[in-house]
Amino acid sequence: MAGHTAIADANETVLTLLRREIGENDDVDIDADQIVIASPADVEPESPIRLSLFPYKVDRDPSRANESRIRTGENTFQDPPLALTTNVILSSYPPADETDHTERLQAQQTALGLAMQVLYDNSILDGDDVVGTPSAGEPLHVSIQTEANAELQTVWSRFVGTPIQPAVIYQLAPILIESAETEEVSRVSERDIDIERKPDE
Repeated sequence: MAGHTAIADANETVLTLLRREIGENDDVDIDADQIVIASPADVEPESPIRLSLFPYKVDRDPSRANESRIRTGENTFQDPPLALTTNVILSSYPPADETDHTERLQAQQTALGLAMQVLYDNSILDGDDVVGTPSAGEPLHVSIQTEANAELQTVWSRFVGTPIQPAVIYQLAPILIESAETEEVSRVSERDIDIERKPDE
């Protein structure tokens, strides 16, 4: 089970997927190293970056709030993992070497569309597609969050001086951080029963 690296592992899993699928796609001129994990505020106007992933919000996963402790031995128990979800902004950027405005916008939108296609076709990740153990061996789900896209304007407004780019929000879940707390419970081996007999009246 993953420890404190689970959030980073989940984001690295999506990054690795996009780099592999897009970097090997002959229909677009995007290299794997042009897809990064970065804040939009860190992407300069003439940067070669074409796609960025920005994890901006982490929440408790309410669907796993009532999980029981895990038996780790005959008399030992471990607290259940901390179950989380992470919201990630996927943003696209125009090619830095393209000067035609229309071509820049088309290339930017094509990059975003291709990334969304990859994530749609690989919305459940497991096995060799997962980096580390972000979900403790369970499949990692990648889902588009259309209801959360209203947050985009709020998030972008925090990047003062950063031009708004085409973007969409995805949620990664479950992300499971293993608890470090364990408890040993002593088994009851003997029981004393003291029965006091009352005298007959």
